[in-house]
Amino acid sequence: MIAALGAVMLAATPLAQAQQGNAVRVGVIGPFTGPSSDFGKPMLQGIELAADEINAVGGYLGRPLQLVVKDDRGDPQTGLAASQELAAQGVVATIGFCNTGVAQKSLDVFQNAKIPLIVPCATGTPLTARFPAPESYIFRTSARDSIQAPFVVDDIVKRGWTRVAIFADTTGYGEAGLKDVEAALQARKLKAVHITRFPLGVADLREELKAARDAGANVIFSYTVGQENAVIANGRKELGWKVPQVGAWPLSFPFFIEGGKDAADGALMAQTFIAEPSNERRAAFLSAFTRKNG
Repeated sequence: MIAALGAVMLAATPLAQAQQGNAVRVGVIGPFTGPSSDFGKPMLQGIELAADEINAVGGYLGRPLQLVVKDDRGDPQTGLAASQELAAQGVVATIGFCNTGVAQKSLDVFQNAKIPLIVPCATGTPLTARFPAPESYIFRTSARDSIQAPFVVDDIVKRGWTRVAIFADTTGYGEAGLKDVEAALQARKLKAVHITRFPLGVADLREELKAARDAGANVIFSYTVGQENAVIANGRKELGWKVPQVGAWPLSFPFFIEGGKDAADGALMAQTFIAEPSNERRAAFLSAFTRKNG
């Protein structure tokens, strides 16, 4: 998050210099309540830690950073309204979005206002492709799904899991992820043996899992967030269907681990950050994060 904030301030330097008042106002938007809060809250905590560290050494050009925080609740319309509020409040830049569909609804707000947006969380491939690169105010630090999906597909093919069932939700995240998985399979001259689409909040997918089993799938590739990933894992366990579940980074979310319990054991996912103190900078971050947030 230090790097993201640094990039924001560099991109927004002219705005920061022109901004009224002493503090440099930076927008933060994400799902801090609701079903996506298990990854929105850690994002906010990381941003707050980065701002504290920057302010502790004098801020930006001697001016403190002030975070203007908006909760999008994981809802596209709420996110759009919050984005419009941030633009109206004159933030120099914004960091945020954990849900691809929510971000998609709001990109035009930041682009039209020429307010740099750095996305540290949402991974849907289309987010940074909407505007031509030389003209785009949309940036990202998270690994997009067109990187994650081929990485996971390469791994499962090496393991001999080539009869893939894809379970993708109907949000912008699930739609984009489905396309990336299908493209990655096609690059390997493979095709999914079964595809299920479902809305967020679904409580039971056992019938769809039975259909995937009947199609001969030997691995489930899920593209959704934590709670729905747990629905898949629990349904698979109830059916006694012992095939692996793989996916992108939402399989590491608390909602999946806590909701799936032992049914979540053995899930494989792409990760860009491992919470091990294997180098000095990572150890310092983990220590500071724990001191601040417990």
